[in-house]
Amino acid sequence: MTRLEYFFVRLSAIIACLAICASSLADDDDEIVPGQVIVKLVQGAQITEFVERYAQYQVELLEAIASRRTFLLGVPEGDEEEFVDIIIHDPDVDRAEPCYTGQDVNPDPGTQSIFVASTRSAYLTQYAVGLTRMDQAQNYSRGQGVIVAVLDSGLDRHHFALAPVIAPGGWNFIDNNADISDVGDGIDNDGDDLIDEAVGHGTMVAGLIRRTAPAARILPLKVLDSDGFTTTFRMVEAMYYAIDRGVPIINMSLGTTQETFVIEEAVLEALAARTLIIACTGNEDTASPVRYPSALSHLGVVAVSATDRFDRRADFSNFGEHVSICAPGEAITSTVPGNRFGRARGTSFAAPMVTGTAAILLSARPQSSPEEIRRRLYLGAKDIRDRNPGYEGFLGAGRLDALVALRMR
Repeated sequence: MTRLEYFFVRLSAIIACLAICASSLADDDDEIVPGQVIVKLVQGAQITEFVERYAQYQVELLEAIASRRTFLLGVPEGDEEEFVDIIIHDPDVDRAEPCYTGQDVNPDPGTQSIFVASTRSAYLTQYAVGLTRMDQAQNYSRGQGVIVAVLDSGLDRHHFALAPVIAPGGWNFIDNNADISDVGDGIDNDGDDLIDEAVGHGTMVAGLIRRTAPAARILPLKVLDSDGFTTTFRMVEAMYYAIDRGVPIINMSLGTTQETFVIEEAVLEALAARTLIIACTGNEDTASPVRYPSALSHLGVVAVSATDRFDRRADFSNFGEHVSICAPGEAITSTVPGNRFGRARGTSFAAPMVTGTAAILLSARPQSSPEEIRRRLYLGAKDIRDRNPGYEGFLGAGRLDALVALRMR
């Protein structure tokens, strides 16, 4: 088959199958958000005085996480790094850095967010359920009493499978309101000539948590726009929002390639508050660049990569020494907007299976610390080294097994 013939076959398949994906992936690392800088002030410093001090640089206050003395500042586009270099020696400044982009990092670049149509029956009986022994684990615990925060594109609050478990208090960090709907805005936000290609991502993630932990409640925190992009400031705003409300588990099926102080500090605070963070590793079929927060597994983040129905590393899944555990991420069925079900692939959809399992573990043993939940997840995982020659040490503890994790002493 020639390259041209392959192109047309692939295009036909996308049209015929209504194949999903979320946002297109940039080949380069995530970039600075134009005109935005993040600054953390020392105790006692006043942001109003700080902004006035640098008025000559046309700085303005855009947003604040006042409880963490962390602020998003507007500066002239192109001056972000120069402004950081200027203020970093100010005695009122604890830390400073540009604000960076993040995204939902799904594996099919250049396609629209249209999921392969599926059914409720496929959602309930899919291979991932049997492989990870979800249903058997639910005989012991169903996640009752546990709230899971989902940092994503929102969700379809009217979907019959999700409506009963949506926790109050969800928030939209893009528009700063309570509308957490997983809908498009009709704008090509990321300039890739596609519109609203990430719509449905959050609904699908939420549906997988629902399938794994049916009695857990889901707190939707909308940080991704309808093209699947976010910022590091928006991510930590939502993380602190969940921490302040005592949410014990956070799912982050997104990330940034930039190592930033704001994400690391939020992760450390979450763990100190007994909040477990579970994040996908990304879908570039690479060990580098790593994505944050999943790259912070050494601090306690559960970094999830994807496998297929044969326990082989999914051909799109990132890998590396930072990976904590794997879960099925190929041909996964879940809820999509409009009371429908769809199929997609990605580490984005492996992570919520681990998140749901963490919820049933916590429900069964409410006093468990994040360390104890991680221990059960990792020691209960199935060894898949023989299925993945050449990836020894790069796929974490193995593939998720919910039943073994739950029954482990």
